[in-house]
Amino acid sequence: MSIAIDILIMTAQLIAIVDPVGALPIMISMPGIDKPEIFRRALRIIAIAVPSLLITFAVAGPYILTAFNISIADFRIAGGIVLLVIGIDTLREGGAPRTMGLS
Repeated sequence: MSIAIDILIMTAQLIAIVDPVGALPIMISMPGIDKPEIFRRALRIIAIAVPSLLITFAVAGPYILTAFNISIADFRIAGGIVLLVIGIDTLREGGAPRTMGLS
């Protein structure tokens, strides 16, 4: 039973990381996406690229961190700092943060 719960938790985490709902506006705003053949081609590329990148970094990630002498704790702290800066920027600017390159 715990294996099923672990798989469910990992699936939820992957969906949160990939954020398919957040990617929809970007996909819809692509030029020429209204043509079915272009839409299918884009979906095929996305369906191959995203899992490939996730698997590559899941397998090679620990080795990359070791090569740069970075621990998991250091990585978490750096991620927290990045989220803090983005959050403060969003509060100050009132919209999309300029740290994301969107303004």
